[in-house]
Amino acid sequence: MESLQNFLLIIHIIIAVMIVVLVLLQPSGGGDGLVSSYGGGGSFVSARTAANLLSRTTMILAVIFMCNTLFLGMIAHKKSQDNSIVETIIKGQDKKGVEVPLAE
Repeated sequence: MESLQNFLLIIHIIIAVMIVVLVLLQPSGGGDGLVSSYGGGGSFVSARTAANLLSRTTMILAVIFMCNTLFLGMIAHKKSQDNSIVETIIKGQDKKGVEVPLAE
C-alpha cells in the first residue's frame, strides 16, 4: 500500500506541474499566450486549434488530478483508521489505569 501511495503522489506532482505549464501556454484574453511569444505563432497549427488543444488537455489533466486526489485521500483515510491517535491513548490508559490524586 505504501508503494502505491508513493506512485500516486509522484503522478500527482507531475500532473500538477503539467497543469501549470499548460495554463501558462494558453492564450490570455488579449494575447496569444506564451506559444506565440516564442515563435510558435507561425506554425502549421493555427492559434485557435492550439488553444482548443491546450484547453482540452488542461481539462483532461484536471480531471485526472481530481481523481488522483480522491484516491490519495482514500488511501490516507484507510491508513488513519489503522492507527488512530485517540484509540492509542485510550488503550494506553486502560493498561495503566487512571491515577486520581488523593485529597489531603
